[in-house]
Amino acid sequence: MKSISFCLSPQIIVFSLIALAGCFLPGNQAPAQTISVKQNLGIPIIDISDNSEDTVPDIELEDQFKKKVSHNFPKDKWSVIFVAGRKGADQIEPWAKAIYEGYGDSVEQIGVADVSTVPAPIRGLIRAVFRKTVDYPILMDWEGKVTQKLGYKSGLVRLFVVSPSGTIQFEVDGPLTKSRKEQLFGHLPMPTQTD
Repeated sequence: MKSISFCLSPQIIVFSLIALAGCFLPGNQAPAQTISVKQNLGIPIIDISDNSEDTVPDIELEDQFKKKVSHNFPKDKWSVIFVAGRKGADQIEPWAKAIYEGYGDSVEQIGVADVSTVPAPIRGLIRAVFRKTVDYPILMDWEGKVTQKLGYKSGLVRLFVVSPSGTIQFEVDGPLTKSRKEQLFGHLPMPTQTD
């Protein structure tokens, strides 16, 4: 059994720097969209699982190492896409840890950073901090095109549960709570047990 520990999260460090850099410019707002918002114990849950027309756009962005990374569907496994900007970055680690503990590598976790508000003169610095603190690819959305297509609005982390075909099965905004975790896990297939 794999053991995983989380101390000081590289995501929190990196996204905190984005937050600082993003304070210089107003955040880009995604166009309004119609979605279903349900109340569960006073917590808004965005559930679009009944709408099979919502699919993830092809994603091709550079990561912090300036390597082009593509995520195209269909894939051979389920995915959870995290999108966060200057606000909401500190909400990522608990989600990522919970998903990894529940599913291991059977669910692909994809991080997209909304860095569209970072001024051009300090983008290299932000990229360097990402390189030093995060070993896995974080897709850098400098123009905000992918985050807009996904309907991301700054302020909270947004998670998308995506089927292997690319259909968005569930979306949720905000920090990890017991209720949100149950909702998200309810939209992923049961993890396979290996003994």
